[in-house]
Amino acid sequence: MLYTYLVYVSVLIFSSICAYCVSRSRNYKTEFFFRMATFLCMFLPAALRYGIGTDYFNYIDVLNSRILNSNIEWAYRMMNDIIRYLNLDTQWIFIISSFLIYIPICFLVKKDKIFIYV
Repeated sequence: MLYTYLVYVSVLIFSSICAYCVSRSRNYKTEFFFRMATFLCMFLPAALRYGIGTDYFNYIDVLNSRILNSNIEWAYRMMNDIIRYLNLDTQWIFIISSFLIYIPICFLVKKDKIFIYV
């Protein structure tokens, strides 16, 4: 449990620092660099996590159960079906969902508001 909090707090600190640097950047190259750093600070721990968080194994169970559950959103169900169809590892749930969540935050939000979003 302590490891989980350590990871989450580290992600918060490093991504906040990078997002602040995005908002203070003076040119496109440094802005892009810090946007990419912000993205990687959030994406890598979320995509590569194993057993971190209380819901980790619930996502694995949903993927492994082929029962159609009406409580699951259609897009998430479709992602699980694609992962099953392609016979990908269960880790792809976290890679794909992390990518879809963090790309818009890191690259589509205006630079003066990115710190607040992160």
